[in-house]
Amino acid sequence: QIKISQQNLGEEVMKNLANIIFKYDRNRILFGCIGLLCMLVVTVMFKQYATLMTNSPINRTSEPNLRRNQYMYNKNMEKFHEMDSHSIQLALQQISRAQRFERRHNFSETLSKLSQRLINLHCGNPAGKNPRQRTTIILNAVNEIKNLQYLLYEIEKFPKWTKSSKILLGLTQKSAMKHRTKILTLTQKLPGFKLSILPSSSDIGSTLKSLLDQSRTKYVLLTKSLRKLDKDFILETFLRPLMQRTADVVTGSLVSPTGEWEPGCYQSKLIWSQYKTQHGSDTVDDRGWTFCDQIDGPFAMNRKLLRRLLDTPNDLLYNEIMYTLKNEKKIIKSHLPSSFHVEDSGNFHYKLERPQWKQFILRNQITEVITTTRDQNKHFEFDYKEAKSECRRWRQTKNMLRPRACMRDLHFMLLNSYRIFDKHGYEYQTDDGSCVAGTKLQDTLPWDHDHDMAFRTQNFSHLMKQQGEFKKLEMSLEPELNKPCFNDIDKATWWGCAYVGIRGENFRLESWGQYVLMGDYYQPWKIHPHFRPMFTPKNRIFGHDTKVLLGDHWSQMRQNPGQYIRAKYGVDVLKHAKHWQDLGLKNMMGTYKTATHFESCPKEGHHNCLNQYLADGNIQFQRPWA
Repeated sequence: QIKISQQNLGEEVMKNLANIIFKYDRNRILFGCIGLLCMLVVTVMFKQYATLMTNSPINRTSEPNLRRNQYMYNKNMEKFHEMDSHSIQLALQQISRAQRFERRHNFSETLSKLSQRLINLHCGNPAGKNPRQRTTIILNAVNEIKNLQYLLYEIEKFPKWTKSSKILLGLTQKSAMKHRTKILTLTQKLPGFKLSILPSSSDIGSTLKSLLDQSRTKYVLLTKSLRKLDKDFILETFLRPLMQRTADVVTGSLVSPTGEWEPGCYQSKLIWSQYKTQHGSDTVDDRGWTFCDQIDGPFAMNRKLLRRLLDTPNDLLYNEIMYTLKNEKKIIKSHLPSSFHVEDSGNFHYKLERPQWKQFILRNQITEVITTTRDQNKHFEFDYKEAKSECRRWRQTKNMLRPRACMRDLHFMLLNSYRIFDKHGYEYQTDDGSCVAGTKLQDTLPWDHDHDMAFRTQNFSHLMKQQGEFKKLEMSLEPELNKPCFNDIDKATWWGCAYVGIRGENFRLESWGQYVLMGDYYQPWKIHPHFRPMFTPKNRIFGHDTKVLLGDHWSQMRQNPGQYIRAKYGVDVLKHAKHWQDLGLKNMMGTYKTATHFESCPKEGHHNCLNQYLADGNIQFQRPWA
């Protein structure tokens, strides 16, 4: 019990230190790596302690007790080694990516040296038992393998590939009768060849569950739509990362019936409800295996882990499996020399269309999907109604962004309103926090609640005649025009008067009436005669208003927006700060409060959690790849 508790303590230390690498951004990756080195030291210390405990007089009792203690020690150390390898592989993957995008040469060089030292320190755990005896090759001829007759011929033809392997063939009674002669031959020639008669089914997940339940090995190799065996395929090489615990999933390249070769490896990124897959790879381990997030071909992995991931419709099954594994920080590696000849040509997730992706986004709180192959792109965006997103502010979770579809609703409300303003020649200026958003992000702030604009008061009467145009866009006008200063400008004692709210289902745009806009200082002839004594400068001020691109629309802005937001909100304005209402301030004139990082949220690690993002910069809120 003492030894077990010590091992568990070591595991907890390793977990906490390894999490450093994922919690902070790439500019802090060096500190995560220092933590990783500490983790290695802790590992060695606990190993030595466990050895001392095993050899101590306390444990030198009877032979059965010694064997039991040794067994428990080995069992715990196996788990300890597995966690050790997994943490180091994740660290190496992240360091490699951080080095790739690091612009400072000295820091990039430090990361490179650290990465090489980690590789030299640890190359994986011993493979242990024969991988063929620890892995079952699953052949699903019920609803995946199409040409079973040819595949059975291939299995008999390549005994080197299959003779000492455990093979489980699932097929229907009808198919078994059709191929009974060849199946009988294989069962006599191959001791590890087993047969499972299953009911005819269109559901791949349920078929695979039945086959996995009949397997007793730790790992399984799902052959998917395998057509033939490759003569150069070496099973031991393919399974080595699984045996050494340097990977959770292994796969290989694909060859189509027409001879088209594909690596079948993709990277994925999930940024603020946007999910993108990109064909290719960006990191390679020291053995020449590529790291992947999504894969096309057959793959091998832990049987129990796979068993809990099969409750998904056919079209999404493998896409959902890999998506879940990536979110759980599992390591997926591809060995390009290991080729699988398959019926399909790959790009399985690229073949999905809008109806299938809609199921995916509803299951995973995503609102936008982008798939990229070598020569084609597909883009599917779902609005907040399709995605069933909760956009109401009072339902928003603390320190979490609303789904991107909600903020896109606010984005389009603003742009559509500006287009109506420009169409009718109304004069306006983006103002306050909306000016900050336009200047910093060229978009709405991801955590904003509304939008503000200064609107020429004299245009309000004409604006109210455009109710029909706004209604077509699912917006309405809520005016506050019953004011003396609006009806009689001579009664105005202040340069602003009246207000019109533009209401949508989830947000409101606030148009604050102003007789004098800031741009009038550059064009004093626009100032109403009533206000000229108050606002006309003694000396002519030269300048002009500017426009900022919001989405695809050039929107009216102040003259030098960068100077305006810096003067109003302070020198730290380019750093991010949450909405003043979320910060507990009384009004928007309070201090612009920034921080080195966003606070943690209830759903730690979720892509809408604010602390997943840096406290400055705009690329991270744009479309991936960022």
